Amino acid sequence: MVKNKIILSAVLFLLCIAAAALLQVQGVSLSIGKVSARIGEESVTVPLTLARGAGKMVSVVGGEINFDAQRLGINDAQRDISIGPSAQAAGKEITAAQPSAGKIRFVIYGGREVIGDGIVANIKFTIKDKGRAGKTALVIKKAEAASAKAKNVILRPANGEIKIMQPLK
Repeated sequence: MVKNKIILSAVLFLLCIAAAALLQVQGVSLSIGKVSARIGEESVTVPLTLARGAGKMVSVVGGEINFDAQRLGINDAQRDISIGPSAQAAGKEITAAQPSAGKIRFVIYGGREVIGDGIVANIKFTIKDKGRAGKTALVIKKAEAASAKAKNVILRPANGEIKIMQPLK
């Protein structure tokens, strides 16, 4: 009987450790989508998605995304980077800029409402390289988030890509 209680206590202890580790891993992620486009298409839209862990409250998110300026472009950052439905539902706005070729910066802000899980922004890239198929990376740099109380929220960035394919024949 005592042996069974010790084993049960050990199993419960290990389950608690596993649950705590799982909650730690399930932080807030900011990910860029992986999309495809065909050579000859003028542009492609890529979603930027926020996924919150249990109990994580995000009211502001911003960052920098780097891309290959030889293959992709942004015509007008303020127009081509638009607010997504998840951020819009929380009453947020987006401001974006392209400080240099191959680099865009954005911030999603406004009010104290918490942004729900889902697409927070859509980024419209022009396809420059009309003759070469292949993948091109979209890399999140310097991503940051904050709660309504201005507390830092740690983000786990997940990079994306655009797969440029040959045109249909």
